[in-house]
Amino acid sequence: MEQPENRRTRLTKTLLKTSLIELMQSGSLQKITIKSICEKADLNRSTFYLHYDDQYALLRDVEQETIDNALAYLQNVDSGISSLAYVKALMDYIRKHKAVFQVLLCHQEAQTFQALFARNITAHLKSRLRFSCKPEVETYIFSFLVQGCASILRDWINNDFDISGDEIAGLIFTLSGSSLAAFLAT
Repeated sequence: MEQPENRRTRLTKTLLKTSLIELMQSGSLQKITIKSICEKADLNRSTFYLHYDDQYALLRDVEQETIDNALAYLQNVDSGISSLAYVKALMDYIRKHKAVFQVLLCHQEAQTFQALFARNITAHLKSRLRFSCKPEVETYIFSFLVQGCASILRDWINNDFDISGDEIAGLIFTLSGSSLAAFLAT
């Protein structure tokens, strides 16, 4: 059985994750070395290898932690509030964690995260929406919604949050609602 992480281990992993994200903001993961991660984190390589096999394992840990933290955050959003408020909460979370989402949603190298993010959003939507169409068609509807929303998020992040989180949430909510209107069961 795996032992719970102590404070020092959590701090070390946080330093490594933060260093990786900072390095990925200006370069490709393929060009980022363990040495550069360790230098940025001010840790030695042996410490890195106590926790990770390579930079790809570190990235997978960042990706999973980001999904877990976002889901935990959204679980604390009052489920009785409107769906628009839920989308606003997600936009607020993304904005607060800009550096991580900029790397994970906007970089080609983070396709694993993008697929995981899409699966989680799709699962959430499937639990809340009922369609009046064939189940095979639902797959395409979810794909359209999730990929469209992801594209809006990437543009919003890449444009340095040029409009407010409330505005972007309203846009996503309105566009999604318009797209779904013909397919939702009443």
